[in-house]
Amino acid sequence: MILYEFLTEEQKEIAESNKITQSIYDKRVKNGWNFEYAYKLNKSFRKHGDEYFMFITVLGKQYKVSPQDQFILDKNGVSRSMLIQRIRTGYSYDLAVRLKLNESEEDYYERIFIEKWEEKERAKEEHKKKTMQRQKIKSIPKSQYFNHLEYTLLRNFKEA
Repeated sequence: MILYEFLTEEQKEIAESNKITQSIYDKRVKNGWNFEYAYKLNKSFRKHGDEYFMFITVLGKQYKVSPQDQFILDKNGVSRSMLIQRIRTGYSYDLAVRLKLNESEEDYYERIFIEKWEEKERAKEEHKKKTMQRQKIKSIPKSQYFNHLEYTLLRNFKEA
């Protein structure tokens, strides 16, 4: 059963960039790996139960790199050696993972602050739209018989 053949050309390119061969991919899938993780994670990653991880050792201390952290590192353009270098220079693991390439710590905190502020503004806009929608619905004129009908329906419901 050759599972590698079912990958698209784009997925095969990603697998090749991570040095995942056809036999490694097929072996991972047979061992119960998630199809996406099987070609996106490099050969250093291991699977234990339902958990995928890779260990890096910096100054005698081991750090567990999760697939989500690896995807963030790839998105930010940070290599494994750059991650190790950042931890050696005193950054916390979380900060070392989330910093973009050539981004200072202050720029990172400013970017996070701006993202949170924009998220709050979007939430305010959503809330404003919902309240406007509710007011619009409430402003629809009611029939003169509405209160009587509502009372009758509620009374019948209570009796049942």
